Amino acid sequence: EFSLKQEKTKVKKLSFLLIIILIFQICLLRLESEDDLSPINLTGFEEDYHRVNEAIHYAHMLADLGAGYEAARVLASIASRAANTDFGNHAHQILNEWDITIEHIQQGNIQDINKKIAEARRKTNQSRSNVAHVRNLIELGLYAEASTLLRQESAKNNETTMKEKWGEILDGFHFSLDLLYHQGNGANDKLLKALQAGHEMNQLKFQSRLLRSIDRESSEMAEMLFRHSALYTDEDRHSDHHRRPFEIWVEKHDEWEEDRNEFDVEQLIPRILDHAGEIAHDNSISAHILANLVIKSASDSKLIKKAHDLINDLSIPSTNKLESRSILKNGNGENLFGLEKVHSYHLELSNEAIQQLHEDPKHYVRATFREGDDIYEDVGVRLKGGHGSFRMLDGNSKAAFTIKFNHFVQGQRFHGLRRIILNNAVQDPTYMSEYIGYSLFRRAGVPAPRIGYAMLAINQEPYGMYVQVEAVSKDFLKRWYTKTEGNLYEGPMDVTEWREMDLDSNQGRENRRDLRRLAKSIEQADENNPWESLKGLVDQGNFSRFIALEQLVNHWDGYTQTNNYRMYHNPETKKFEFFPHGADQLFQDLRGDIFRDQGGILSRALIETGSGREIYHQVMQQLLDQVWDESKIKSQIAEIYRLIHPYLVKELGKKYQHRRVEDFEQSTRRLLQFIDARRFAVLSQLQDAEQKPSWREHRRTGFRSYLIHY
Repeated sequence: EFSLKQEKTKVKKLSFLLIIILIFQICLLRLESEDDLSPINLTGFEEDYHRVNEAIHYAHMLADLGAGYEAARVLASIASRAANTDFGNHAHQILNEWDITIEHIQQGNIQDINKKIAEARRKTNQSRSNVAHVRNLIELGLYAEASTLLRQESAKNNETTMKEKWGEILDGFHFSLDLLYHQGNGANDKLLKALQAGHEMNQLKFQSRLLRSIDRESSEMAEMLFRHSALYTDEDRHSDHHRRPFEIWVEKHDEWEEDRNEFDVEQLIPRILDHAGEIAHDNSISAHILANLVIKSASDSKLIKKAHDLINDLSIPSTNKLESRSILKNGNGENLFGLEKVHSYHLELSNEAIQQLHEDPKHYVRATFREGDDIYEDVGVRLKGGHGSFRMLDGNSKAAFTIKFNHFVQGQRFHGLRRIILNNAVQDPTYMSEYIGYSLFRRAGVPAPRIGYAMLAINQEPYGMYVQVEAVSKDFLKRWYTKTEGNLYEGPMDVTEWREMDLDSNQGRENRRDLRRLAKSIEQADENNPWESLKGLVDQGNFSRFIALEQLVNHWDGYTQTNNYRMYHNPETKKFEFFPHGADQLFQDLRGDIFRDQGGILSRALIETGSGREIYHQVMQQLLDQVWDESKIKSQIAEIYRLIHPYLVKELGKKYQHRRVEDFEQSTRRLLQFIDARRFAVLSQLQDAEQKPSWREHRRTGFRSYLIHY
């Protein structure tokens, strides 16, 4: 069954390539028609204009898919028939970048053309990856590393080439090209300060724009201060020309708008700080942004101390602390997890064992596991993953593994652990979702696995980087609970389907009375206040934090879908506690609705009832105040990025790594954007929340969309 799924995926990819090629052949027939060899009229006919534009777009797609010759033919046709136009010049430029001439294409050496284009695309992607890498370094606050790379590039290229290749960075972070070529005393410090200042300014501008979603008045004040301060650059003025006419008209007629030359910033600052002080109690995020903006934009103001005092007042810890569970002990295997190093493992499997995994991927087979000079014989190995993440061990894909050291040899342990899990990260191009996500759950007192990283070789062949996940077993439970003999259940399916849910513990003496009792209690629960009876069977504090965090990090495939989650019946309290599982697809939609339709009946009882929603609102606000610390999260991302980046640069694009380094860089940037903007999306949704109908009914009506302008 799994092999069939993979074959279907290959067929889909091949079919897509053939369809694109067919579209190109049609384009070629239309562009190279013997009946019409006249130049393409790009001024009179909208159809021709869009046809040529789409052809150039598909040329890039075909080149990426390996069909470079077909792409080159269409570009050559456009370059010939649309000569002396923007499209014709663009097509010529692309062919020049590929080191291909029209004569080459006419000679028809397909293999040579494909090889040249592939190499040119590789260099282009490498250049883009380098720029994306430096951008990510700056946005992660790793200014020294970014500065070193920029100086290395400036040593290899003249100013014209640097401006061409690195203009995006120079313009994006508002620093001069001269800083890269300046070699005098303090040159490095000046560059570092310029990178930091540019990044901090961008962050402030970004946050000020996001204020629109939660506090329009504060947003208008912030934008006004920007426009009348030294922070307002030529680039900002240029971007104003691309705004909608209505926005510009409103600003021109706004009562705040005055002549820039006559406007006195000192008149605006007292009004901003007074406003920030008034809203500090109910809207601390807006007050903090306004005070910080005053400090950055008017450092010589007489009121700068007032802004600093306001920020200090806002930093006083909240007395409304989250109820949480503490880790009892670090437990075994502590050195396997964290960011001290990337581990290196070697797995040896016989041909017979590999064949057994083909026939039954979830059945343990014997293998030898090596870590340096340490050898573990007869460990149990099986393939891991569900729909989307599962890969066969077939020599063409990157399989994931569960390795159970005591399956065949009683008492055998690996750094004190019975099992480890090696995830292939095929659904997480950042390789960071589980590390960051689980750490947030733990920070909120919700049990979650530890994460590390490892490079794996199988039968002497490198398979690349894996995310090493702590197995949720008795070893895990001992770190969080004084008693570990309770039932541990795993999704998919909801708690009401108590007969079908997977029982991960006590299989030898299976007894599901605890889960059956919960299902019965749900049937009898009050329609308007179900938690009055449910809280005797479910730890309400744990569950509300668990569900709110699932929505905050956008874990759409967790209990929200009744898919990836675990629940433990704590023998001490006689209540169920929930913790996350399969969190490799987090942080994807920064506008994801925290009130979206819930698949799990318990989360509907929390989010879709009056009494439950009041708890949900309070917990979500507590998470934003006490757990969702953007600076801490980004510092953690910076640590991971610094650790794994050198390994991924070497591995990505090779046999078992069907991604490019550029994909890793782009997905990292999207992760950072999620972290920066998520708070504003959630606060906006909390303000606009609507009461839903009965929590007993599961409805699929799609997601609401909250627009975040940035």
